[in-house]
Amino acid sequence: MTVEITCKVRGHGLRVPYEKIASGLLGKNYSLSLVLCGDALARRIKYEYREVTHRLAPRYNSEVLRSQSALLRQGFAGFSSPPSSRQVARYTAKEKKKDYPANVLSFSLSKSGGEIFLNVRKAEREARAAGISARERAAHLLVHGCLHLRGFKHGEKMERLEKITLKKFGF
Repeated sequence: MTVEITCKVRGHGLRVPYEKIASGLLGKNYSLSLVLCGDALARRIKYEYREVTHRLAPRYNSEVLRSQSALLRQGFAGFSSPPSSRQVARYTAKEKKKDYPANVLSFSLSKSGGEIFLNVRKAEREARAAGISARERAAHLLVHGCLHLRGFKHGEKMERLEKITLKKFGF
């Protein structure tokens, strides 16, 4: 299992066994890129992904995202021109009626590789609202993202697996 973790936020301080959880869910031959980010990057990734999916045929999405993600990991703005907050708000409100940053985004790049953007700031806010630790919320979001990479859709089966996995890792 290869897990590359990139932290794009300062002082996230969440001690979560990211690699252990990911390898437990995805297997030893999987290659995962995990990006710990804040609201701005999560919103930008969500916006760019929607733009890509609307413009290109689905078979090209993974290649475009892979090249953009590689640039992002190297510290470059891999996106053509970052949209302003107003552009993002207009687009999301018009197209999806979702004008908020995502808490976790999962992108399957191949059968044995994928990428997860985990919004640490949103996880912290959600944890405060739910009365749980930010560490527990981040672990739950990671499990959720990994299950999406395995092909699971939202539903009872996915929720059951999330609970089992979190319990297995002490959450």
